[in-house]
Amino acid sequence: NLNLVESFLASIPQDVIALASFKCRDFPRALLNCEAYIAKYCPFEGTEPTKSTSEHGIQVHLLLQQIYQGLDDVDGIAGQQRR
Repeated sequence: NLNLVESFLASIPQDVIALASFKCRDFPRALLNCEAYIAKYCPFEGTEPTKSTSEHGIQVHLLLQQIYQGLDDVDGIAGQQRR
């Protein structure tokens, strides 16, 4: 039963969890999941993103900016705006 629960939870995309956490105003959890999603799925510098990954990447980075605003993290907001 534990394996079923773990596989179910692993099937939920981290960007979806980040957005749900953000909407619940759980900014630390939203940040954790958003950063994990970016580390796993966003293209690295020097690689050519596709149009769909590029548009989704922009949405994820905008969410990350909003999360930093919710955390009142001025440095995080400034770092995201430089991208």
